[in-house]
Amino acid sequence: MAELALRIRDLRVSFSGFKAIDGVDLDVEKGELRAIIGPNGAGKTTLMDLITGKSIPTGGTIDYMGKSMLGKSVPSIAEKYGIARKFQNPNVFSRLTVYENLYVAVKGNKTIAKTLSFGFKHKKKKAVKEYIEDILTQVNLIEYKDIAASYLSHGQRQWLEIGMLLAQQAELLIFDEPTAGMTADETYKTGELIKKLAGTHTILAVEHDMAFVKQIAQKVTVLNQGRVLAEGSYEEIEKDPKVIQVYLKEDYDE
Repeated sequence: MAELALRIRDLRVSFSGFKAIDGVDLDVEKGELRAIIGPNGAGKTTLMDLITGKSIPTGGTIDYMGKSMLGKSVPSIAEKYGIARKFQNPNVFSRLTVYENLYVAVKGNKTIAKTLSFGFKHKKKKAVKEYIEDILTQVNLIEYKDIAASYLSHGQRQWLEIGMLLAQQAELLIFDEPTAGMTADETYKTGELIKKLAGTHTILAVEHDMAFVKQIAQKVTVLNQGRVLAEGSYEEIEKDPKVIQVYLKEDYDE
């Protein structure tokens, strides 16, 4: 039986009487790649806010690797639990090179920097360089390591930020519409990159592009009006009458 990474039970939050999340249950296995979809206002972003500590629930539980995350701050959840969230717009240092962006990410995590030094200062520089270049290879940016981030395409900047999250050894990666603004080629390559990360990382991806969801998802959770409407494989979700009615109807009408 696979190990459970994320366990959510009866999660609820209200804003001025509006139930943004209304009794959500969610189980995500360690190393799983889960897509979260649903119409606008379904509660997708709010759910991610609750998981990462940006919002505080009014009821329910959130456990990660068997430990409760309720009441924990955003920095604490990121640093102590290894949970990282990537928003639609890439958050990178434009004036720094691609390599320097990852170096900043590594330097910002004292545990990683200490581990890479192996206790010997003269080994640290080489270890960090190898560590960063390995990540740049993973995110298809090794050829651009000495180029300022400002010269990268939109998709490449997104990959760079993913690389920065990997450099900080995040275990649970949360992607909020990761392909927004990308070309078709960049979207496909991003999908392949995310699939490669699954297994060694647990991934939640909020996305509207159903072709992209089909490309990456091992399992899909559909939210509607703050509740889980359906859950299953892409093929099961695509044929679910409830999902077609509230979310996929426009695609079928076309």
